[in-house]
Amino acid sequence: MHIPLLDTIKVYFGFLVLFLKSCFFVTKTTQKQKRLFVVTTHLPPNSGGGVFRPFSFLKNAKSNGWGCHAFCFDHRVDNIKAGEYLLNQLEDKRVLHRIKLSELKPSWKLTPRIDGGLVNSLKMANSILKLGLEVPSVILASGPQFNSFITGYFLARTFRAKLVLDYRDEWSLCPFEWVEKSKFDQIVERYLCSKADKIIFTTQSHLQNHQSHFGNVAIDKRIVLANGYDESDLASCMVSNTENNYFTLSFIGVLGDHSLPKEFISALGVLLESNPQLKKVLRVQFIGNKSAQAESILNNFKFQKNIKIIGHVTKIEALNLMSESDALLVLAGKGMKDYIPGKLFDYLSLKKPILYFGEQGEASAIVDSLEAGFSISDGDLQGLADCLNKLVQKELVINEAKIDKWIINYTRSHLADLLYKELNDLIEK
Repeated sequence: MHIPLLDTIKVYFGFLVLFLKSCFFVTKTTQKQKRLFVVTTHLPPNSGGGVFRPFSFLKNAKSNGWGCHAFCFDHRVDNIKAGEYLLNQLEDKRVLHRIKLSELKPSWKLTPRIDGGLVNSLKMANSILKLGLEVPSVILASGPQFNSFITGYFLARTFRAKLVLDYRDEWSLCPFEWVEKSKFDQIVERYLCSKADKIIFTTQSHLQNHQSHFGNVAIDKRIVLANGYDESDLASCMVSNTENNYFTLSFIGVLGDHSLPKEFISALGVLLESNPQLKKVLRVQFIGNKSAQAESILNNFKFQKNIKIIGHVTKIEALNLMSESDALLVLAGKGMKDYIPGKLFDYLSLKKPILYFGEQGEASAIVDSLEAGFSISDGDLQGLADCLNKLVQKELVINEAKIDKWIINYTRSHLADLLYKELNDLIEK
């Protein structure tokens, strides 16, 4: 049984204890010791999209001469097979620590709300300190959820370590509902960024947007370190040239409220209605987790024979399905202008024609500049019809040499190497 007032007192007491530890019970490391703590929300055996970036930092630490421990919350695992595939890539699984979520239920009128929960942030920080691990020289906090930034801040204070904030997404500036935003979030974000030693963004647009809203942060603290793809996965990919009667266009990834297929499905329905030949040859696959709203849109589509719905699969299964497809689909809803979906790097690595549908921005510019496919805006029905016909007729010729030259800079291992070069510079200073 939880008494909100009592739990509220426990939260504030835990905050006080953590604050005092960070002030007085200091355990200082020699700054040039290459030890990193990665703090985030999800890690394997969870296998959602937010896992891959922080996991790559952990996985590539040793090859860069760093010792690394990573910490996440003990969230329920939806697909253990996909998670075990990732776990098996770790040489030493003891460096990955899962912290139980806080069971406290304080009064929300008396407790500040923060993305991911202040109570969980305090629980993680105190739990990590109790483990008695070797003292780190750098704390890297990766969000969302952004309570990881608070955890990272207190750990950095306690260990007198460098603090690196890794924005996989925006926080108070995020246009989507999956990140909690309030005035308190803005205040905390501004403060933490002013205290960070380095702040990492995945796109140049996000960096510039952050700069325009948080001018109190030194410009040289901010860098862009893009997302990428894991080249080792391609070695396990079973490329199939199975012949079938359909031209297969596949979307791989989460269909959430930021990427609902409503506009695409609506346009597709109109085209299939007016083009019997296209209806005979085109099948669109939607592979991955879907929100209830996305499921409803797909299930109510008139031409069910022209779509195929597949649930969450392992990364290798997803790559196999991509390799078996004739073309790959990106859906970009409103607010995605400044984002580059992680799936785009996998798509490009397989050199399949890409159909980008939705709000134009950083990702569509990449597709266009690499001559990797077509980018179509919402509402451009004729443009979509023309592009689908060109794809089905195999009229598009991919510029593979151009893609090869570009994509080599976006392997997970290369991006991790760039991160550790930044960390080396940080502790050398």
